[in-house]
Amino acid sequence: MKVLLVSHSSVVDVYQDKLRYLGGRADLDMNLLIPSVYKEGSRPVRGFDGSGEYRVHKRPALFGRYGRQNMHLYLNLSSVFARVQPDILHIEEEPSSLVSWQLIRAATRLKRQPRIVLFTWQNLVYDYGSFHPLKPQRYIQPRVERRVLDRLDHLIAGNSEAMDIFSAKGCRAPMTLIPQYGVDPVKFRPLDSGSALANELGLRGPVIGYVGRMLAMKGIDVLIAAAARLKDKNWSMLLLGSGPDKAGFMSQAQELGLAGRVNWIESVPAARVAEYMNCMDVMVLPSRGTKVWKEQFGRVLTEAMACQVPVLGSSSGEIPNVIGEGGLVFEEENAEDLAAQLAVLIDDADQRRRLGFAGRDRVMKHYTNERIAAKIYDVYTALRKS
Repeated sequence: MKVLLVSHSSVVDVYQDKLRYLGGRADLDMNLLIPSVYKEGSRPVRGFDGSGEYRVHKRPALFGRYGRQNMHLYLNLSSVFARVQPDILHIEEEPSSLVSWQLIRAATRLKRQPRIVLFTWQNLVYDYGSFHPLKPQRYIQPRVERRVLDRLDHLIAGNSEAMDIFSAKGCRAPMTLIPQYGVDPVKFRPLDSGSALANELGLRGPVIGYVGRMLAMKGIDVLIAAAARLKDKNWSMLLLGSGPDKAGFMSQAQELGLAGRVNWIESVPAARVAEYMNCMDVMVLPSRGTKVWKEQFGRVLTEAMACQVPVLGSSSGEIPNVIGEGGLVFEEENAEDLAAQLAVLIDDADQRRRLGFAGRDRVMKHYTNERIAAKIYDVYTALRKS
């Protein structure tokens, strides 16, 4: 069975990890199409050439250098389809993305048309009518979305809200809940070096941690406000990340008298993130939803859980479903609720230990790249038999 998976985000090496497991299956001929260069984060990234278990095809992408996720298009696309002749076309782009429609149009021109699988993270209903009347997205994206949804043979959703949204939009294709990316449980695991690093950083008592961008929507201000309610307890805080709202959070901590208890780390090499997570006794993801954003998954949760660090997340978006029995959930934006649950974890080492084991077990059952690849393989197998 020949598969062509298309994903702009897989220009990044770690985002190809699940392909190693799919490409290792004897009955799959796995092919990955990615842009030659695509802007990920704040910089253009040259596409990773793979690890040998699958073939990587790179093509220039119009607007790829600018990270135009819904507007980029591949150049010289027909040569890839002619070479691969896929049985399954797996598109990791949103239904409203121009490239999704470009790929489906290319597939329909083949003599033997492939089955179409599409992955979506979308967990908000977009009001395309809110675009300015002179913006082409107002007219193009809803039409593209409708045509793409009508052509799908299977929809993979990264979160439960996406399944609800596209069911309401009339998507007739079967749907399966599978995150786009998994965790490497060898890289993210319990490490003895965490205690030594905590001492090196001057962290004392149970360590409350956060890893991610310093943005208002991530709710770090809620975490700081909650911590201020626990001044009578023995704890320290490790906040790892950078972003435009960091200065405001630092000022808040100063005003609340927490400056001496909060350790701010701007950035660390990716290879050391797990070590820093192992410094933490609880990792908090206090995200808050906005009109244009809501937590679609919370990958950092699964990384901390894989490190056997108990997690505490807000009720925003997919966070509660990701955590499951592997941690605790507090009411979004409720600093008092967060403080109460932090207090329990600060005081109860046995509870932290139980949640740590439960979190690691949950990751191994559901969120490793190997497990995600196995679920995707099941989708391919069902399409082949149908």
